[in-house]
Amino acid sequence: MGAAAVVVLAAALPAAGQEPAAGDDPPGTVSKVVRQSPSEIRDYWTPRRMNRAEPVELRRAELPAPGAPDVAERPGEPKLVLPTRPGVPDTRAGILDGLLGTGTDPQPRDAVDTGPNNTAFPRRVHGKVFFTISGGSDPGNFLCSGTAVRSPSHTLVWTAGHCVNDAEFNGGFATNFEFVPGYRNGQRPFGEWVARELFTTSGWRSNDNIRLDLGAAVVGRDSEGRGVQDVVGARGIAFNQPRNQTFEAFGYPAISTPFRSFNGQLLYSCTSPRIGDDNPPGVGPDPLEIDCDMTGGSSGGGWVIDGRFVNSVTSYGYEFNFNSLFGPYMGTTAKNLYQEARGKKRKCGGEEVTNLGGSGRDNFDGTTRRDSFKLRGGPDRSNGGVGADNACGGKGRDVLIGGPGVDFCNGGKGRDRARGCEERKKIP
Repeated sequence: MGAAAVVVLAAALPAAGQEPAAGDDPPGTVSKVVRQSPSEIRDYWTPRRMNRAEPVELRRAELPAPGAPDVAERPGEPKLVLPTRPGVPDTRAGILDGLLGTGTDPQPRDAVDTGPNNTAFPRRVHGKVFFTISGGSDPGNFLCSGTAVRSPSHTLVWTAGHCVNDAEFNGGFATNFEFVPGYRNGQRPFGEWVARELFTTSGWRSNDNIRLDLGAAVVGRDSEGRGVQDVVGARGIAFNQPRNQTFEAFGYPAISTPFRSFNGQLLYSCTSPRIGDDNPPGVGPDPLEIDCDMTGGSSGGGWVIDGRFVNSVTSYGYEFNFNSLFGPYMGTTAKNLYQEARGKKRKCGGEEVTNLGGSGRDNFDGTTRRDSFKLRGGPDRSNGGVGADNACGGKGRDVLIGGPGVDFCNGGKGRDRARGCEERKKIP
């Protein structure tokens, strides 16, 4: 995997005071450790399986949104006649999503292709999510969207709850979960990042509570010991912010409508202010509403505020409200979910670690950036790059090599060797 410039963002905005929300905000989270090996998951997702994975349908409740006029009362708009089960929301009901109206001029709600430069920051922090639901009444291979967010562990992907756990059809936690940042037309320029642990809210997992439809995945590191954040960068993440924001929602819509075509191969975005709130069943904050016509496959895509911070994700929409998306308000429950999934901060010489060793024998090469290596078990080797790098040895007999910059080498418990290091510590 090629090196890429790292853009470090703040982990969260300071709390700005939550506006009133319906009911309490239940704090519980649940998680499941992934037992599959990374190679097993990567091998599973062949190009054929990726292309045939079904987009998780935007969660379209089968009744009009509260207070919405009947479709028959809207002059010039087609009425979609679909089977309904009153009061029962259905994530994968196959309901048509679309842009109503006959005009050809772009509207504010129209999703736009973010462009072909999918390897540039910050577009590359957004990606497609692939996963399998093995149990329940609706098993299969599915796809969603997700965002790499800033975390102490450098390994966190933020998405919707129904993209990690099938609470609706009793399918349980997903398997074969992987995140592909910068995906476009089958390209995987930064590789495939497979989940090591999945998280969601207890309200979603236990009660199918759409108000708390949030999920997270801790993904494994690459062969150089780097987290996804070290390779593609990451968005910040914010909680308990004012509701009146302008959101830029990202996702990979994959369901075409009678009004426009989507194929799940391109990253789209919608920019919209909050236009309202929703009041679905369940306990927790009222979900947020924006103008956007993205369809199934965009579930879990991040809603970004101030151009930097994820502050919601695409969750659902309504059958007769074709131009709106709804996302959970990220309050106390979302913050608790993040705190459970964010992992530990690791440092070497005061710098956050960009390359973390494992129990085996590691050989890490530095980049043109400021690298920070932390080696662990085994006889390891770190090769500093051009920048001012830090290297910390582990338990084994390690070799720490500085580069052209001013480097710091800190030996571990083993008998380590170092050269090219302007500052040395615990080196014989």
